[in-house]
Amino acid sequence: MKLKVNYFAILFLLSVFIVSCDEDDTQIPENPQIDFTDCVTPGNSSKLEVVTFNMKEFPVEGDETILYASDLLNHMDADIIAVQEISSAYNLEKLANAMPGWNYLFSPVQSWTMSLGYLYKTSEIQLMTDYTEALFPDDTYAFPRPPLKIKVKHIPTDEDVYIINNHFKCCSGEDNVARRRSAVEQLKAYIDENLSTEKVIVVGDMNDRIDGADEESNVFWSFIVDSLNYRFSDMSIATGNSSYWSYPSYPSHLDHLLITNECFDYVDTVFTVRPDMCEPDYRSVVSDHRPVELVLF
Repeated sequence: MKLKVNYFAILFLLSVFIVSCDEDDTQIPENPQIDFTDCVTPGNSSKLEVVTFNMKEFPVEGDETILYASDLLNHMDADIIAVQEISSAYNLEKLANAMPGWNYLFSPVQSWTMSLGYLYKTSEIQLMTDYTEALFPDDTYAFPRPPLKIKVKHIPTDEDVYIINNHFKCCSGEDNVARRRSAVEQLKAYIDENLSTEKVIVVGDMNDRIDGADEESNVFWSFIVDSLNYRFSDMSIATGNSSYWSYPSYPSHLDHLLITNECFDYVDTVFTVRPDMCEPDYRSVVSDHRPVELVLF
């Protein structure tokens, strides 16, 4: 018996296949089973909310990580998030696409799976692209990931702020400590020479504690002793209860928010977001670090 070929059906199926293959693969579907509502306080539209967040070789579990992370960050509803350990611009774009009203910036200097970037809410943050710069790109000793400097305008308050995102060399050992100390000295000299009258926030996973009592035990000592010009806004977290530290698996507090004196009078609050308290899979699916948030103005 002869089979009749339905050419119209074949053409229809081919068209569906072509369209499906041509869809934007940076779009992530929603997952209604994830909910960070009980452990996240939403942002305030009149304040500037700056977050530092090491995202652990993002996305460590692919699209599942992006689902979890986008739900968390949408619930937080901050204004700008400095992120570390981003594997590629492509994956950061996928995350931004899962967050309506957000855009992203990926470092112009990629560092293996450890690059820096930003996510920012376009209704509240204007990125002044002429000021974007990867600092010290040739000094891989002090900066294995070049700091990413940006300038933004907080639209609700019309305030301009510089943010410098960092991810210092990790781990213990004399050489690693020396590398972090060198990074601190160079960052301070850069700000002193170039941004001495500007509002500056230095953020990131700095891979060391800030509560050491002397120069030998504290690589950030040059910032600490220059207290007229610099202040770690998260010092109360570093010296407080360990259950609020940013790196709970050690535990230690390694993710910091340093401000210049032009910001001193505008600090509202600083706190650690603890998404692992309501999502047991958070540390394995999203990150071994927690976000730390600074609220200004």
